[in-house]
Amino acid sequence: MLAVLLMRANTPVTADQLVDRVWGDHPPMTARGTLSSYLTRIRKAGIEVGRQSGAYLLAIDPDDVDAHLFTRLAGEARTAPDAQAAELFRRAFGLWRGEPLSGVDTPWARGVRESLLRRRFEAELDHADVLLRLGAHAELLTELPARAAEHPFDERLAGQLMTALHRAGRSSDALARYREFRTRLADELGTDPGQPLRELHQRILSGDRLTGSGVPRQLPARPGLFAGRTDELEALSARRSGTAVISAIGGGGGMGKTWLALQWAHDNSADFPDGQLYVNLRGFDPRTEPLPPTAALRGFLGALGVAADDLPAAADDQAALYRSRIAGRRMLVLLDNAAETAQVLPLLPGSPGCVTLVTSRRPLTGLVATHGALPVPLDVLSDDDAVALLVGHLGAARVAAEPGAVKELLSLCAGLPLALGIVAARAAVHPSRSLASMAVELRSHRLDGLDAGETDLNLRAVLSWSYRALPPDAITLVGLMALAPGDDIGQDALAALFPCPAGDLTAANLVTRSPDGRYRMHDLVRLYAAERAARELAEDVRTGALRRVVDHYLRTAHAADKLLDPGRPAVEIGPPVEGSRPVPLTDALGWFAVEHRAVLASQRLAAEQGWHAQAWQLAAVLDTYHHRWCDADTHIAALRTGLSSAQAVGDLAISVRALRNLGQVCARAGQADEAKRFLTHAVELAGELGDTISQAHANMSLAQAHGGDDLLAAHQVATAALGQYRAGTEPHWEASALNQLGWISALLGWYDEARAHCVAALELHRRHGIRMGEAETLDSLGYIAHRAGRLSEAVGHYRAAVALFDELGHNNHLALTLERLGEAHAEAGERSEAEEAWHEAARLHRAHGRTAEADRVEALLG
Repeated sequence: MLAVLLMRANTPVTADQLVDRVWGDHPPMTARGTLSSYLTRIRKAGIEVGRQSGAYLLAIDPDDVDAHLFTRLAGEARTAPDAQAAELFRRAFGLWRGEPLSGVDTPWARGVRESLLRRRFEAELDHADVLLRLGAHAELLTELPARAAEHPFDERLAGQLMTALHRAGRSSDALARYREFRTRLADELGTDPGQPLRELHQRILSGDRLTGSGVPRQLPARPGLFAGRTDELEALSARRSGTAVISAIGGGGGMGKTWLALQWAHDNSADFPDGQLYVNLRGFDPRTEPLPPTAALRGFLGALGVAADDLPAAADDQAALYRSRIAGRRMLVLLDNAAETAQVLPLLPGSPGCVTLVTSRRPLTGLVATHGALPVPLDVLSDDDAVALLVGHLGAARVAAEPGAVKELLSLCAGLPLALGIVAARAAVHPSRSLASMAVELRSHRLDGLDAGETDLNLRAVLSWSYRALPPDAITLVGLMALAPGDDIGQDALAALFPCPAGDLTAANLVTRSPDGRYRMHDLVRLYAAERAARELAEDVRTGALRRVVDHYLRTAHAADKLLDPGRPAVEIGPPVEGSRPVPLTDALGWFAVEHRAVLASQRLAAEQGWHAQAWQLAAVLDTYHHRWCDADTHIAALRTGLSSAQAVGDLAISVRALRNLGQVCARAGQADEAKRFLTHAVELAGELGDTISQAHANMSLAQAHGGDDLLAAHQVATAALGQYRAGTEPHWEASALNQLGWISALLGWYDEARAHCVAALELHRRHGIRMGEAETLDSLGYIAHRAGRLSEAVGHYRAAVALFDELGHNNHLALTLERLGEAHAEAGERSEAEEAWHEAARLHRAHGRTAEADRVEALLG
């Protein structure tokens, strides 16, 4: 009986329900009397069981019940950062003591037992994904084999075990597991493994490192309280594939679009076992441009296990790889706050098993017309739904006690979920205050003389009323948060922004705190708070706070950059701003993943405020992360901002560095004319400074930019770079210049000169242990011998390059060299060897999303 009441904590349970759940189909003749006796014994143990409407009620904090606490901890873990999630899952599993309700064999007990065991298994799968992302594959190998034996047909578990084995260096065992699983499915169920497991098998065969593999669970937390929207939820549930657009009638904010999308997504997450993807497209953020689709694609591909160095450069290729990765899967994609149809189109899956939810203040009629998206327009909440929302916050008794005050509060909030939530939260933290007094106070804060519609007027009234309930330090901090760079802010940056304790920022419901400890505001709250801060806070207070937080991001990014590339020459950033609080780091990539947008926003803020040193320094410390993990457009934008700031303060040396970086990134992005312009300017400025090595670096990049359309010009500047490096003291740069000049000479047909340059480069690379340079030069020598007709020599050089690229893990270089190896074999009449090399090249290209390259090689095979 106690177990039944605990499982139904805070919910009335009738006597009939108790009899059924305690004894099932065979209750004793004296069941009701026995219940009474049990109740007495429970109360004597100090557990208070009350009565409500003839039913029994055990009022208790759900966290005092292990089953409910387990469910809460596992739910929080699914939305927390990985390190925090791992700890939450460990706490959740620590609550288990064998089998739930052991020894009880009623239908109810069996149902509860099966439900809890199923929840535990689902949590174990999610925990394993977290540990894989954290690199804890060795730990997992102590438990996954036994779990797989208990669940021999679970594909997700099979994939986790294969991933852990592969990462532990046991790839042959991983492949053997796949063969066993495939055979078991065929023999016992008559089916084949699903697309995700087949794809994982191919990635292991290709030598993919499986970086970031696992099922993505990116949904933000479920809304704390939700009411109404029944018709809209039913409409979404009726659409089991394709796209739905949730928009606001009248285009306003605060209507509950994201609220509705997250509620439906969490309610239906079990229908999408292959994962849920989420991105905030920031279409209406007043302080920044909408998120480019390429940036969203990179985030999605990373979550789907694509390593950063395997991402295609072209946006169309990224979109194609994204569609390939989710083909055949049951996934949910939530695209929040879209600005326009064009921002959404590259992010739409091509698979019929996926559902895409898009929220926007606009109806996105183009998406509805061209892609058959389901329109789900939202109006304000009805009075009944608004009352239900208040009841959820305040309880039915308190709402029923003051019907007149409730009616006035609903009128003042105009049915806006954002406004109602703020009012309800304020009332919840002041349980002794009457709702009538709150209505009077709120009415007095309606703002007069606004050139705005009634909805905006009501929302401003609610915000003003709630804002003034905060203590003075909290008012200051909320205002500074609204001005601070970035979409949200963590505890470390918050301390730099305002070092004084400010109490509970979330009490007035103007600011929310996520499970990972980051603070966020609705964009309308941010606008309002920023207006007030600009009007009410002294300029020195605002400026000092923003200088500290920008310096915090700069210094922490500087530390992260040094962790990512310890051999890179350090960026000198000068003394810290007083009160700045950089944080010690061990996980640079994890920090950048969370803070990247805030760092970019800090750079833009620094440039706008004329803090030019910080603006160009931020561009410099972001360079490694941008080069390895970001799209070219983001990288170029940051470098342009840095260049403008360097030029504004007249720093020629920094301008040279920024121009060189810009030229290199533009060349990689296929913007040859822009690349040449930046690099030529860099050569000229470095000459004015007498900086020969910087001139050589710029000339090397300029030769690469010329290589696509003017080989003679490329040869000329590459020769200049070689001479400039030889005047210096760094032989590895001379080796790189020799290899580049040899390659350009080969393209011009000057094979003897080309071979002489590359032989000299190879000797220097080997002498100084530069293995990547050695591999690239072997590839160049293979190409030179190939074009000169020395096919046997070409094959030898190509094979040596292939072995080195494979050892170093450079899949793109490996595939391209395999292509050339196949061509050499084909010209030598070695058909089977050519086919073997081309098959491997095509597979590598295809596995890493280089669709055009894979098609090109498969055409050769054809």
